[in-house]
Amino acid sequence: MSRQEIEYKLNGTSFTRIILDDDHSSIHDTFSKDSTIFLVDERFFSLYSDWFDGKNWIKIPPGEMGKSWAMVEQIFQQLLEKKADAKTRLIGVGGGVVTDLTGFVAAVYKRGIPHSFIPTTLLSMVDAALGGKNGVNLGELKNMAGSIKQPDWIWICPKWLQTIALPEWQQGFAEIIKHGLIRDITLVEWLEKQTLNSIITDPSSWFDLIQRNVRLKMELVQADESDRGLRRMLNFGHSIGHAIEKTHQLTHGEAVAIGMNLESKIAVSMGLLDPEIPLRIQQLLNQYQLPVQQAINADRCWQSLLQDKKRSDDAITWIVPAPIGNASLHQISLETLKVHFYKIVRGC
Repeated sequence: MSRQEIEYKLNGTSFTRIILDDDHSSIHDTFSKDSTIFLVDERFFSLYSDWFDGKNWIKIPPGEMGKSWAMVEQIFQQLLEKKADAKTRLIGVGGGVVTDLTGFVAAVYKRGIPHSFIPTTLLSMVDAALGGKNGVNLGELKNMAGSIKQPDWIWICPKWLQTIALPEWQQGFAEIIKHGLIRDITLVEWLEKQTLNSIITDPSSWFDLIQRNVRLKMELVQADESDRGLRRMLNFGHSIGHAIEKTHQLTHGEAVAIGMNLESKIAVSMGLLDPEIPLRIQQLLNQYQLPVQQAINADRCWQSLLQDKKRSDDAITWIVPAPIGNASLHQISLETLKVHFYKIVRGC
């Protein structure tokens, strides 16, 4: 039985405790049943309904449709009906949509109430549940309304992965690959020696893989909780990824994979990256059954890209994985980016 607990302090004022534990039964000791409300993914609830016996819960529909103002209003109404007060704890149980939504609701309901996460997908365990970023979508624009509020604790149980489907594994590996490309060459080299199937069928590898990615992401969050500098490296693949995710009906992992490929090619076009690196990135993405290309409406994607949160006036922060495992940040003028963006996207 494996267990590890780490407390991360951020900016000296906030902290979050991350527990990795193969035994999901012991989690019941961490919260009071009477003052807790679970926001839980419908699909997860259908698989583990017995786990919620005697608990107070609100079911969240799967997919990005859950991250909307309409859903926030529905949750507010149910919280009022359940007489949730300033001491009520929200616990988000599910993937990234549920944890994003839970964190946002907790940040604004009654001007802020306690919250925690139990991520149940690979994507949420290694990325979405970590770092304190919460948000909802505004139409096609991803996470345009949000907050940075750290959960008190995040309980990660790798055994939940036994019931996730293949596409959810693929989505998680998009973020794992991203982590390696920006910060950990040894992770990239390890991934290159494995296959998606070899990892899925080897549960003994899950704990260490998740632990490694948690540490990697949380080190960047600790260095830059407010997302004004170093933490922006975590957005590699997300500028274009967010621009095409909703407009082209892609999953988050698919969009990020395509985004990493296109963003690295744009970096090559701008003379910031060796042409061999996108080839290596493509090969690794293919190895984990992730797409690298998509027919994209360039004009629509560009207009969405202009709303990127890394934009400042007439420039945008561009993440360049050079060298692999040690990415760098570059301020690129929109005028320059537009030339190379259209050159690459229309050439695909």
